[in-house]
Amino acid sequence: MLASVGVGNTKIDAILDNAEVCAGDILKGHISIKGGKVEQEIRSIDMIVRTEYYTIHENEEGEESEERHIVDLARQKVGDALTVQPGEQFDVDFEIEIPADTPVTFGKFNVWVTTEADVSMALDPSDKDELIVQPHYVQGVVMDAMETLGFQIAEIDLEEAPSALSSRMPFVQEIEYIASSGPFAGKLDEVEVIFGMYGDHARIFFEVDKKGTWLSEALGIEDEVKRYIDVSYDDEDVTVENMVEFIGGLVGRIVGVELD
Repeated sequence: MLASVGVGNTKIDAILDNAEVCAGDILKGHISIKGGKVEQEIRSIDMIVRTEYYTIHENEEGEESEERHIVDLARQKVGDALTVQPGEQFDVDFEIEIPADTPVTFGKFNVWVTTEADVSMALDPSDKDELIVQPHYVQGVVMDAMETLGFQIAEIDLEEAPSALSSRMPFVQEIEYIASSGPFAGKLDEVEVIFGMYGDHARIFFEVDKKGTWLSEALGIEDEVKRYIDVSYDDEDVTVENMVEFIGGLVGRIVGVELD
């Protein structure tokens, strides 16, 4: 929970109240500043929420290479310019919103807060605090509904955002489910879920991969069906029970399974 940056003779510690936060919530903490032996001016301190994703590129010879991309999700200025006297100690509180489209970490993806300070007579320092990001409320409802219907997460990835999503970020988080039990077990290959998280609502994409047959393959019949639903963050009808009914009905119509 404690990360330190040495700034010449001045020391800056970014202390988070809690490193575990839900997408869409507020991350709180404070910057602990301790002066050294000389007076120094801190022109600015910024808190930046960042993540990373990777893309695969193929050259003319068919060789693949991986490229890392770092994305700034949010930035918040902390306090005003100030002068730190020798030996002086004080704290500056901060709050920064973790955007709704921040990827859920799932113990697999990296999301962190970087503290950057512009300090006179010193190299511009930075430090990094890892975050554990839990799902936004709407995401959690959908995930619980999928589990209730017998779906199990098979794969989670960050991929380049399709143009149809109109995302402010260049990536989306895709969750692939398989029906390990329940009414859809053996009836389909997988269901992919993508969350488009916007200012006041979510657009949730479902791609249902039906089990193909030799006839559908021979005739070139598309076995993937795509649908989406828009959900307001403050809609009181967004419950696990209602989402089970919606997703169950949606998938059931596609694969020909009627739920009770």
